[in-house]
Amino acid sequence: MNLAFSADELGLGLAWTGDFIDAGLHWTGRGQGFQSPGGRRVLGFGVGPAFALSAGELSQWPKAWQNELKPRFRGYVLDDKRQPEFRYEVAGIQFFDKPEAVQGRELVRNIKLLAGDSPPQDIRMRLSAGGAKSLGSHSFELGNGVRLEVAKCDSVQTKVTNDGVILELKLKPGENRIGLRYVWK
Repeated sequence: MNLAFSADELGLGLAWTGDFIDAGLHWTGRGQGFQSPGGRRVLGFGVGPAFALSAGELSQWPKAWQNELKPRFRGYVLDDKRQPEFRYEVAGIQFFDKPEAVQGRELVRNIKLLAGDSPPQDIRMRLSAGGAKSLGSHSFELGNGVRLEVAKCDSVQTKVTNDGVILELKLKPGENRIGLRYVWK
């Protein structure tokens, strides 16, 4: 399992199985251009920020950050296995996002959120790009042979839109947790 985290968008950019990357494009000439992952079955998480405010229904996921969200990347910390925990803040909510590979075909994300006394109730988090299909309670087919399972919890409501799988965050003050599992078949 491999992943690319975007500090600009505060979310996963890509995840894939197999080889990491062939950086040969950047070792020759002037090293220009985009180098795609070296593995197979690449899952893209969409262009634009991972979070958005919603006043009613969004007609289309925003391509740029909404000013009210005040996003801030707070860096990352490596555990004993040198696996990262990404830290960021959106609308005053602190996120501790820990992706971990499981058995080479699964990516588990455990996200701890710390919210203040009156957390905003209109924040949405995009978990995948468009083309998702609901498989029933908290399970989604994302295409490219990837399934997403969202752990049941009171602080989120999941829905599928044209923009992908969206979590509506219904946070309580203090600590909240979100569990996500991406499975490659």
